[in-house]
Amino acid sequence: MGAERGIMSKEGKESKKNRWVISNVLYAFKCAWNCKKLFLVGMMLWAVATALVGYVWQFAVKYVIEAIEKGWDAKTVIYIVVAAGVIYAALYVVEVCSEQIQEYTGSYIVYHYRRKYNRKFMAMDFEKLENPEMLDEAEKAGKGCDFGGGILIGLCNTEYFLKDLVSAIIAAVVAATLNPWLLLVFTAIGLIKAVIQVRTKEVDKRECWDKMSPYYRKLRYLGQVQSDFSFAKDVRLFNMREFLKKKHIATNAAAHKLFLGHKNRWLKWNVKNLALSLLEMALQYGYLIYAFCFGDLTIAYFTLYITVMNTYTNSIRYLFDYYAELKNNSMQIDDYRNFVEEEELSLVKRSDLIPIPKSDKYVVEFKNVSFKYKGAKVYALKNVNLTLETGKSLAIVGLNGAGKTTLIKLLCRLYDVSEGEILLNGINILRFDRKEYYKLFSAVFQNVELFALSLGENVAMSERSKVDDKKSRKCASGRRA
Repeated sequence: MGAERGIMSKEGKESKKNRWVISNVLYAFKCAWNCKKLFLVGMMLWAVATALVGYVWQFAVKYVIEAIEKGWDAKTVIYIVVAAGVIYAALYVVEVCSEQIQEYTGSYIVYHYRRKYNRKFMAMDFEKLENPEMLDEAEKAGKGCDFGGGILIGLCNTEYFLKDLVSAIIAAVVAATLNPWLLLVFTAIGLIKAVIQVRTKEVDKRECWDKMSPYYRKLRYLGQVQSDFSFAKDVRLFNMREFLKKKHIATNAAAHKLFLGHKNRWLKWNVKNLALSLLEMALQYGYLIYAFCFGDLTIAYFTLYITVMNTYTNSIRYLFDYYAELKNNSMQIDDYRNFVEEEELSLVKRSDLIPIPKSDKYVVEFKNVSFKYKGAKVYALKNVNLTLETGKSLAIVGLNGAGKTTLIKLLCRLYDVSEGEILLNGINILRFDRKEYYKLFSAVFQNVELFALSLGENVAMSERSKVDDKKSRKCASGRRA
């Protein structure tokens, strides 16, 4: 039973979904649509306006040079410049306004899905929260819903991708009138760059950032221990300064080794990218100079083709760059989706759950209960048989590690048994809704945690509007409420 529920077993890892880029991009769009539709409006306006604004002066310069070559009067040239200026200004206003819209609405999207991430933590089975592998998964998932990656940056990279797609289409239409074969060559070079970059990003995420997750958690913990006043007495009394320092240095060194691998991977990519870019420039300028010197290419069209071909090669490069970024964002969104969509451990379907019987007296019975922590070789509890009744007291005494805390975790259903069963008034507690079952208990654990709330809220464990202050005072004083 326990093995079947193992969420991070080998089988569990294989069941993690690796979705296509388009699936995760659509998921990001759905996130924005459900949260702030205005973000998508701003995104589309920005992509189109930014793509078009780059061409205004390219065509204006071409027409001005052509007007001078053909001997047109100065008034015509001024009209061309003024018209270009008006169009440029209008597109620039749209670009700036759409940027502001996205900045305003983007934070809502991040906070909304960050709250969903946090709520998943609060609702997750307690057993998973003590699983280091799940915590590593959560560390990776956090990148999918912050300001620096995942959903929001995936949307931004899609926006840049659309902008360069529009720009590349316009440039391709113009440049094709010069030589369509040259476009195919540039596209092929861009594709080679993209394949190398995408593979580099995939390897980098797998070999650096995924493996970095446990080190981030350890470094945060060690930093907390070294700076938290509550640890200060132990650090001094037991002379732990050097011990903690060595731990920190060793963990940091391991993380740094992964980071050096990251830097080396991207150094190799930059060398390859530079070589391909130099080849691209040589072909572009070489062909245009040849066409001008030995063909019928005019100065006006030479100027236009120079800028348009530059725009095309840059757009193609950025298209593949942003596709590579989208692949990386897609992996982060995958991590986020796998985490927030992680199913509960319970084998009982929600439709099969039954209500907890109403009673003034409950009897809890442990029947041949055994429990083994994930990865442990020995059982924490073995063949426990025990009966607990309302109104009666029972003291369980034992050495550290004897299983007292584990017994309470099983009783409260923070964990589910590996073998045997726990019955409430003769019914297996797995048949009940976990949240409803929790309401039967008022546990006081060894480590008492006070929340940064009022005393009444801490006692009642309820929102302020539902707290009875008089009743909370009686409970806190030990008197019967």
